[in-house]
Amino acid sequence: MNHRLAPLLIFISILTSCGRHGNEVLNRADDIMEDDPEQALELLTSVDTAALSRSDAAYRAMLLTQAQVKCSADIPSDSLINSAIEYYRSARDDDRRLRAYFYKGQLSFCYHDYRESMKYILEAYEMAKELYAPLWIARSAEVLSDINFDVYNYPQAEIFSTEAIKYYNIAKKFRNVNYAICDLATIYSNENRLDTAISLFDSLYNATTHSEPVDSPFLQYMSGIFIRTLIEAHKYDEIKHYNLPVDFETTYEEQIVPNALLQSGLLQEEGDFDKSEDILLSTILLANNSEERAQL
Repeated sequence: MNHRLAPLLIFISILTSCGRHGNEVLNRADDIMEDDPEQALELLTSVDTAALSRSDAAYRAMLLTQAQVKCSADIPSDSLINSAIEYYRSARDDDRRLRAYFYKGQLSFCYHDYRESMKYILEAYEMAKELYAPLWIARSAEVLSDINFDVYNYPQAEIFSTEAIKYYNIAKKFRNVNYAICDLATIYSNENRLDTAISLFDSLYNATTHSEPVDSPFLQYMSGIFIRTLIEAHKYDEIKHYNLPVDFETTYEEQIVPNALLQSGLLQEEGDFDKSEDILLSTILLANNSEERAQL
């Protein structure tokens, strides 16, 4: 009898060991997700899913979707996060349920399914409020702002963007605060509140360039939007004042040149040839500066 049980006990022991190892990998991936999502993604794809319990399978599905979104990976289907949603609907784990709903909503936003995205992000937002989780309130508010911005509901986008700034500050996620302020300035710019937008961009520019170390990726992100806003406000001379880094192949060609040519053409039609020339000279100067920086 004992001889018959031995292989079964060994098999159960192996399964338990594999499951325990899988759980450890999941926890490790969760721990490093914010700082190193690419490494987290590698860990999650290495897990043997056959050995996972139902709860760990849902946990992995949620984490893997989170890592894929953070790494801007191609996600052709939402079946993975749907499996996590199905599990967490009835599981007693508020934190993971919130995160599953959030990433389901964010994935839907990536698919431009705004109705579906709004549904799940609002649920995540309400859960975050109930749990008083400032970081997740901020993240949910930020996506809600993005959804409203994309459907041209700028007043509602402004409300959620302001809330995102507030709660990122509470969560002490100050880099996220800068991106959220940049988003708010973009909303103001689209509402034609150009002076308000420029004031915010100016504050961000000064804060970023006077910090150590300088957040170059953020400065790059902000620059194209800031320059476009200055051009729309006809503040061409101020473009020379700011030493803004510009991605010559994308920001310059896709945003700055079309705006500059449009404004220059309109001014020529109005007979203001001096201002029209100023715009073109500023644009050429910006192009030269961008090329010089690219060669450094």
